[in-house]
Amino acid sequence: MDNGDLLSLLGSLITAYVALNIFGKWTSQKGSEVVAIEAKEVFSLIEKIPSKMNIVLGDMLKMTIDNKVPNDFDPINYQEFMGINVDIFKRLELIKFKNKNKNKNTLKLINNFELAYEDFAIYYHRSSTIVLKELLDSKNTYKECFDALKKDMYEYALFKKTI
Repeated sequence: MDNGDLLSLLGSLITAYVALNIFGKWTSQKGSEVVAIEAKEVFSLIEKIPSKMNIVLGDMLKMTIDNKVPNDFDPINYQEFMGINVDIFKRLELIKFKNKNKNKNTLKLINNFELAYEDFAIYYHRSSTIVLKELLDSKNTYKECFDALKKDMYEYALFKKTI
């Protein structure tokens, strides 16, 4: 093997190394881009929650104060509220999967949001008497959780936080 063959082999190895390095960075960047797109969608959906939540909360308050039942209200109100949250849950699945071993705080925010929604939404279907303070505390916890998640998704959407 002469010097020309050795230089050619060395050049080929360097080229392969650089190509693998670029590919690794590209796939990581592409993954962050996909998460940013989902985060942007989650952010947009969270923006819709307060108005829908207030309508459902109004129905819940009427149930508490006036002894009304869910059948006394337009079912589309709760269905729209639930639909937004279910859509958020679906979109968060990818973000949870990609964050499995990375951003534990994001996973905690997602978990807190899911639990707070379930805790708040159950009041709509509760057959027993609803304690007003419990309902309002649950609503406030849910609001705090979706506000915190919204801030986190904003960070991903702007690539301030990446996978």
